Amino acid sequence: MVELIFGNNSIVIKDSAKQQRFLITFLLCINIFNPIIFLAGSDHPLTSWLNILWLVIGIFSILALFYFLFKRTYQSKINRSLLKSISWKWNSIAKSISFKLTNGKVRVVSFTDKPNLNEQLQALQENGYETS
Repeated sequence: MVELIFGNNSIVIKDSAKQQRFLITFLLCINIFNPIIFLAGSDHPLTSWLNILWLVIGIFSILALFYFLFKRTYQSKINRSLLKSISWKWNSIAKSISFKLTNGKVRVVSFTDKPNLNEQLQALQENGYETS
């Protein structure tokens, strides 16, 4: 259950984003480490299909790790002065609110059901935040 708590000039987000970030970062680091070990111990040339597969997995993991570290934020308290915009989306796959910050990062809050999303959107509007 996700909960948004509104303060004087900030929004406190209560969810499990920090645990998710740790898990994703840990798994991506393992995905980066595995190709290094495999390619270092391989007797086959770099053009072998298995070596190419491991190289692609490693490159994809590095790019994903940079994305999660430099484009996403997982902070639990967002000051109003740091907010650039708030947007939301709802479809059959994703129900979320995105807080775009002035430093270029995005804080995404995901919901499991539409009523909870609508309730939080209404609370945002009641506290003076504009959503698009």
